[in-house]
Amino acid sequence: MKKKYIVIIIVALLALLIALFNNVIGFEWGMPKVNAEISNVPTITLSSADEILPDTSCFKKPQIVVLETVDESLLSEISRISSDGDQLFVLDRGLMEVLSFDMTGKYTGKISSKGQGPGEYIQISDFAVDTHQKQIILLCDIPNKIIRFTYDGRFIEEKGLDEYYSQLAVNEHHIYLEKVHNSDLETGQLHVINKETGKMIQTLDPIDIKNDLFISGNSLNRGKNILYVRRFDNAIYRIRNGYALKIYDLDFKKFTFPERLKQEERSEVILRECAENDYIYSMSNIVENGDHLMFTTNTGIFICNSRSKELKGYQYMVNPGWGVEFRSYVTLGNTDKIICTIDDPSHIKNAVERIPEERKTDQRFTEIVEVVAKLNEENNPILFIYDFID
Repeated sequence: MKKKYIVIIIVALLALLIALFNNVIGFEWGMPKVNAEISNVPTITLSSADEILPDTSCFKKPQIVVLETVDESLLSEISRISSDGDQLFVLDRGLMEVLSFDMTGKYTGKISSKGQGPGEYIQISDFAVDTHQKQIILLCDIPNKIIRFTYDGRFIEEKGLDEYYSQLAVNEHHIYLEKVHNSDLETGQLHVINKETGKMIQTLDPIDIKNDLFISGNSLNRGKNILYVRRFDNAIYRIRNGYALKIYDLDFKKFTFPERLKQEERSEVILRECAENDYIYSMSNIVENGDHLMFTTNTGIFICNSRSKELKGYQYMVNPGWGVEFRSYVTLGNTDKIICTIDDPSHIKNAVERIPEERKTDQRFTEIVEVVAKLNEENNPILFIYDFID
């Protein structure tokens, strides 16, 4: 009789442990879901909204890179830039290619493997540079798969995916994929692949959204840490050890997106109300450097100080020396820097041509004159690589 009671007690304890385990990690039969939360997440509140951010207020003097322009290196757009040491890798979603340059701007090669066979793709949604394995990882959505290449473009292997993912980030142990169109509220927003075992888990509960409104930019960005932001969520997440951890809530005050509009299915209605009230519905291109966090939104550029808990918004950033305005940027992957671009350098060239010859030797114009001398008629964008002031 005593043995019978002991068995019943052991079974009950096991059932309790399983229930607790399922509750903690959000286990589902199939792919497990891991949700990590911390109590007392700090809130950073908007303190000011100005028009202009002078680049000298936050950044050191930018490094100017003129990307070499030859027939093989022509870019239609810059979707993401990542790096490893003195190598730059540029994703052009328009041409469905990843091009490589050195830090002087010299073109060194590209991945352009369009087709339907092994190691080939029809369309790329994102890419990442795995600095630990020295590989370029393509996230393809036609068909849905991940393809690995060496830095010089040689095919290594590929892995098929069961569904569409829009964004990609990678670190030493994991690959992170964003499931941006998430109508199934039971599955996680981010899917995580263990690089050693190949097993996949889910993390971060999705938001119940009824529309397909997006802005350009990248939601997953890797610097010292991998950071994540998403549409209709005023939070910043740090990605670590296979899960997403909320580190800050943001209060945009009167520009906060109304909860009622999340259930609005008509994008034109949302856009009209956002235009009338400057509501912020999406963040992207987040970068962290020391106490600074910087990101873009549908209304402009924001910088917050994690120590002072100040959040400031700007319509655009300006480089006074060049007289150019930047309304957006991309992060420089695997660093804590950002890159602003002059997509059409012809107006810079025209401006220099109007400078009198006797003034072109003036120190104020020397850098611009030297850069323009490298340009040709159909030039790739000029990169302004910015590093934060310490």
